[in-house]
Amino acid sequence: MLWPRGIDPDARPALAAWSKMGMSATHVWMLAAVLVPLADAHAERLPAARLPRAALVVGAVPGPDAARLALLRTELGARYLLLEDPRTRASLESVVHLPSPAERLGRALVRARQRLRRFDLAGVHDELREARTAAAQMSPTAQARALAAELGVREAELAVVEHDDAAAARAMALAISAAPSLQLSPGWYAPSLLSLASRTRAAAAAAPRRRSMIRTTPPGVEVTLGGALRGVTPFTLDDSPNLPELVWLTRDGYLARAEVLEPGADLNVSLQPLGESDRLAQLVDAVRGSEGERRLAAALALASALAVDVVLVTASDGSMPTAYARVSAPPPSLARPPIVAEKAEPASPRPLPPSRKPWYRRGWIWGVAAGLIVAGTVAGTVGYFATTPETVRLQFGR
Repeated sequence: MLWPRGIDPDARPALAAWSKMGMSATHVWMLAAVLVPLADAHAERLPAARLPRAALVVGAVPGPDAARLALLRTELGARYLLLEDPRTRASLESVVHLPSPAERLGRALVRARQRLRRFDLAGVHDELREARTAAAQMSPTAQARALAAELGVREAELAVVEHDDAAAARAMALAISAAPSLQLSPGWYAPSLLSLASRTRAAAAAAPRRRSMIRTTPPGVEVTLGGALRGVTPFTLDDSPNLPELVWLTRDGYLARAEVLEPGADLNVSLQPLGESDRLAQLVDAVRGSEGERRLAAALALASALAVDVVLVTASDGSMPTAYARVSAPPPSLARPPIVAEKAEPASPRPLPPSRKPWYRRGWIWGVAAGLIVAGTVAGTVGYFATTPETVRLQFGR
């Protein structure tokens, strides 16, 4: 080693050690600049295969803004492998609410009443026609049957105003078939409508019974009349009165239909299968519109449909979501385990634990390395400038 003249021979071993240490740390630093990016790329691939697949659902309207939602997805990415398909994400995270058939029917009835007050009969016909189209797409829930009964009463009211007795009797019969316990309040309806309801109910009780056949494509569709499940198609109705009836046809995976069964006639209906977007929209609406155990069931159904392990439901402010997880015992022969048990994680959202950094990402390690480099550089610099630049070759330790 070349030593500047004047360096104390006793200090030369220490200075040599510091110089070698600084050079070694410099080499390590340069090597790390190449290896750390490679290690990061490898680490990003390995944990992803072990993360549970998850779907993030905005559970309330209005939802968080795009910036908050993106930040939330970044935070959740440390624990979950989130779905990235744009169409699926639009259904899960979008808060654009499309009105349901029941909502469209209710709004059309409100507009029809307003037009009738202005004696705009043509406008009332248009609104009731739109309402009838929406009613044909509803499932036989209690709300749907009440709305269908109100629709029949409004159609009968319009027919009374237009002095169409046959249309009034038909409309009132449909109203009573939708809600057999229908009672009109004298304070809300005209005496002519009250009288029409009484006559129609008496006529339905006294009318001879007829046989009607209900067939559907596909078969096995549930048939509901007056709020009661009567059977599955092909279905023979032996006690059909000589009046029109409202029949609901429902089956999982298909759009519900409400059809009018004419007196003595058969009914043949083809149900339309639910599209993927329609099916997903129904599941998401079920999650958003429920709480407690009902939300748990809806979230698990959504998780099964999306083939994910966890459904994460966040509030409108974009706070940490509640996780509804499918618990399964994977058999060795199956790539994706079936559901053998299901439960939700605690309902109160818990913050995610801080992610643990790999050792090569910890600051103190590189702080020590930098200190060694600086110390070695300082030691060499001080030794060099301590004397004149004239040097001699000396053996180490002399």
